[in-house]
Amino acid sequence: MRIATWNVNSAKQRMPRLLPWREQRRPDVVCLQETKLTDSAFHELLDAALAGLGYEVAHHGHGGFNGVALLSRVGLDDVVADFPGQPQYEGVTEARALSATCDGVRIHSLYVPNGREVGSPPLAGVHCLDRDGHREHLHSGGRCAGGTVVPSVILGRATSVARSVEGTQAAVGNGTGGGHWSQEEDDEKGEEEDEDEHEEAGGEGRGRWGERLVLVSTLADAVLPLIRTRSDLYRYSAANAHGRDMHEAVDILESAISRTDPAEVYSVTHKALASALKVIARADDSSGIIGDACRRLLELHPRAAAAARTPAGKLIDWMMKFQFDDDEVDYFELDPVAYAPALGEVGVASYRKRLAEVEAKLGPRPANRWQSGHSHEWFTLDWNAQRLAVFDHDIDAIIRTHAKDRKVAAWLEDTAEAFEEIGEIELAIDWAKQATDFDRGHQSLKAADYWCGLLDAHRPAEALDARLSVFRKWPSSTSAARLHKASGKSWPDYRDEVVATLAASPRDAVLFALLTLKDSEFAWNLAHSLALDSDHTWSEVVKAYEQVDPIATLPIHQRLVENELVEAGAQHYRLAARRLAKMRKLSAGSEKSAEVNDLIAALREIHRRRPRLQQEFDRAGLP
Repeated sequence: MRIATWNVNSAKQRMPRLLPWREQRRPDVVCLQETKLTDSAFHELLDAALAGLGYEVAHHGHGGFNGVALLSRVGLDDVVADFPGQPQYEGVTEARALSATCDGVRIHSLYVPNGREVGSPPLAGVHCLDRDGHREHLHSGGRCAGGTVVPSVILGRATSVARSVEGTQAAVGNGTGGGHWSQEEDDEKGEEEDEDEHEEAGGEGRGRWGERLVLVSTLADAVLPLIRTRSDLYRYSAANAHGRDMHEAVDILESAISRTDPAEVYSVTHKALASALKVIARADDSSGIIGDACRRLLELHPRAAAAARTPAGKLIDWMMKFQFDDDEVDYFELDPVAYAPALGEVGVASYRKRLAEVEAKLGPRPANRWQSGHSHEWFTLDWNAQRLAVFDHDIDAIIRTHAKDRKVAAWLEDTAEAFEEIGEIELAIDWAKQATDFDRGHQSLKAADYWCGLLDAHRPAEALDARLSVFRKWPSSTSAARLHKASGKSWPDYRDEVVATLAASPRDAVLFALLTLKDSEFAWNLAHSLALDSDHTWSEVVKAYEQVDPIATLPIHQRLVENELVEAGAQHYRLAARRLAKMRKLSAGSEKSAEVNDLIAALREIHRRRPRLQQEFDRAGLP
């Protein structure tokens, strides 16, 4: 089997090179990272083109800076998005992991963040990937739904882990996933210049708008230096540091709205946005911190424009330029619904007219927009059609633009979300249920959680039955935990069924008992009776059970130490040494204390030709 991986840094931008590259290399399976598309947009982009080449497609993304995909022409079974214990950022599990079984091999496509600040959950998750946690889960995660163990391959981008697991990038000439420019190119592009800012501010350089250029100095001096930079941002640490500055700048702008002249706020916001887009175009934004700042500016921009009463004509000109004339950054969309208050009724009509003019110039709509020479233009027009259908509260138009041919579960969920946005809750629930029932794939599972959330909020009497049906369709520790929460006092009615069902997956059963039921003794007994073979899960179990019977955990600790030392490497030695030190502490004052010391001596002798192991043992204070 030929497997390839490519950090594409925007699937839309790489589309012209992806298919020729595939023809040249002819991989059986392709892992893509940083697609920067939602599920529905990705499937619309690639499904038709790849179906003719014999590929099945799976994608997991929310748009913006993340997104992972798998393309396979040797089967695509048991698709799973994310993995248990995956770190969250600000309460959100980002779309950075996707796995499936392809011709008997479990393949993982990972996009591990380069990390934000030290100690942050995403960065902690990166380092966990190289310890006995997520790495162990991914390696042992090569099992089919029925529990059969299969070989596994982990591919993708992970540049900040303690031991590299980064996959090779696709051989595509000078094109890499980063899409970076040289420093010389950066200097040539320069930062945001002020020569044409009088026009960006919405005026002709005269009267109130022209005078505003002089009056903005205080806010501009506070904000713009935090946005603009000529520093090298190809290193993730530098990009993350500058991203924090950018968020500080947006904080200043947001706090200025209520106490600063609206025209001044808009002018500085407009300049900050233009500069931010130039920054992200040349930055390694693997962590997404700069993209988040850009999105915040894009959310603030229409509010500032409305407050400043920006001339609609100037605003429309900028919106059209942003969407159709920017060849560098194409992974942000403008929301015409957000701009409607600033445009007014006449402005919205003018904006529709400008969109119609663009479409007329493109000629007949192609059967597959992504294979045309104007794929970006067609995508942008379709996006606007979706948002304007929501603005119009046009039910038929929402179905037509969002659900399309109803062949993708994510499109059905998009339709439900649009109906929720306009307050058509019954329709939203119905379409979310259609997405849930579509198939057993990860998109339907995601839609199922959304469907249950709608029921929780609007039809609480139906929520428990919904959670039960979701658990029965996708049994896991996660769906069981949600059923447990929904059932409340009636949980005993479902306990036996849940435990019996989860027994088919010992890891899920044990994690549910440990994390949801918070019953360490039950988890300990399940781990033994179900022959749990996940070292990471055993590690969590013994950590909890130490409070009940510390001596009983020693044999498990010993096994985890021995398994850790199967592979050579400083990180493995360090983890083993720490666990042995824990064993000494647990056994102190008992008859097992001497046995632990004997074990340490035996390991030193067995691995006497591993000086780094001896060094790590010494550092841990082992005898």
